[in-house]
Amino acid sequence: MLRNWAIYAAFAYIALSIHAAVADDHPTCLERDGERSIAACTRVIEAESLVGKDLATIYVVRATMYRSTGKYDLAIDDLTRAIDLLKSAAPNEVVASAFVTRGSVYALKGETAKAAADYRQALALDSANTQAAADLKNVENGLAEAEAQSADTSGASSVPNEPLPLDIPVSAEVLQLVKTHPFFANSPSVRVAAYTTVSSFHTDFRTGGAASSSVNESVSFVRWLRTGIVHLDQNSHQTITYKGGSTTSLAQSVTISAANGFIPLGSRTVTQTNATGIGLSKAVFITKLQGHVFPLQLGNRFAFETTFRSQSQAGDYLDNEQCEVARTLDARRFYSSLKGEAYLVRCDYQYIYPKMKSANSSGQRKTVFFSSLGTFITADPIDPPEQITFNSAIVTSNHIIESSGTQTLKSFSTIR
Repeated sequence: MLRNWAIYAAFAYIALSIHAAVADDHPTCLERDGERSIAACTRVIEAESLVGKDLATIYVVRATMYRSTGKYDLAIDDLTRAIDLLKSAAPNEVVASAFVTRGSVYALKGETAKAAADYRQALALDSANTQAAADLKNVENGLAEAEAQSADTSGASSVPNEPLPLDIPVSAEVLQLVKTHPFFANSPSVRVAAYTTVSSFHTDFRTGGAASSSVNESVSFVRWLRTGIVHLDQNSHQTITYKGGSTTSLAQSVTISAANGFIPLGSRTVTQTNATGIGLSKAVFITKLQGHVFPLQLGNRFAFETTFRSQSQAGDYLDNEQCEVARTLDARRFYSSLKGEAYLVRCDYQYIYPKMKSANSSGQRKTVFFSSLGTFITADPIDPPEQITFNSAIVTSNHIIESSGTQTLKSFSTIR
């Protein structure tokens, strides 16, 4: 009898421990904190302590986390389970919202017909669902555009073939490499026409020197010149505040870049502060190519080394980069009306100046490829901000320079 009581007590303790763990996991799940919340939601589901709408909520939350990390099939599975649970346990408008969410995942996967079907189902349940109506209109426009392109038998290519500007130095050898090497293959269409970014960051010299903060607004105009080659015309207005005063600078730069804006091939910059300075730079070699940039996929790694010849530097200098597609995010986290995926690309870099070793530096840069725009933009999510743009320590022979801050996407327009 005593032995039976001990066994019962042990099972009761285990049950209470599981209940406590699930109780702790529930709020963690609802925090929507990436992989941490996915694990907590999974434990709540496996505990089988929730039913109906409560269980459906957990599936929806886990699905949104799967969506934000690029695990679209898992997100769709969870949303399908949630819809099945909600159909008999929730008002029509709640079920409609679940259909809209699943439709958004289908749209991210490029399965626009399935996305349209979910949006129509949502409107059948809740005709006042404005999100479903707007998303349905977008995917129907995309389907119509795809059908028009497939019906075009004229043989004309939609890819431009414009000459490069004569005032921007671009090496013919590098241009030929970009055209022929598989590292640069499969570059998608560029659809953005212009965008505005605003950056705000703080810089501190840990080894001496004055700390400063700055706000910079840049307006960028984009032209797609040919496959993979982008012409970026950028106007910037920057105010730097430091101990003892502040200064304002204006800069106009034109850059020709490969891989849809990822690797600069040549640039011309005019800066105006107390005096006017003009800087020219061009890539003369791109070597040590490993992997490929496109198609962008979570976990994809690539590397390259670029030798630049700059008017403002003492001789050539090297940019060595090791890159990885670190995260897949919903583009709406950067701007509410953006669609599709946003790929966060993280690169560890080294700038090497053979003739001016005191300028050598290393650090990490992060940029984002927006699938709906077809180009890279250095920007920070607005929901929530993550400081992906500036949050690094650059080490040179003289200083350790710490920078932190954000750069947000303020506006954009697409090619009509």
